Amino acid sequence: MRGKLEEQFGGWSLAAQEPLEGAWRNPDTGEVEHDASWRYEVGVAPEQLEKLDGYLADLALRLGQRAIWRVAHAGQGKLIHARGR
Repeated sequence: MRGKLEEQFGGWSLAAQEPLEGAWRNPDTGEVEHDASWRYEVGVAPEQLEKLDGYLADLALRLGQRAIWRVAHAGQGKLIHARGR
């Protein structure tokens, strides 16, 4: 997965050193399920979001998940280049 993120989107950041713990209500059973997951951050230009969504849909299928949650912070980021470069 990390290699694909590097290849297709130029990189990734791991948001925590340990898995995030969570709980969610299973829509099929109504039961609350607990899990652990990792959160990756991938910076992409707005025109790459559709490509990222396709990658995430394929990843969800490979992982046996119904979905993967993507959060976009469109328009809030700004790339600051190092001085002298």
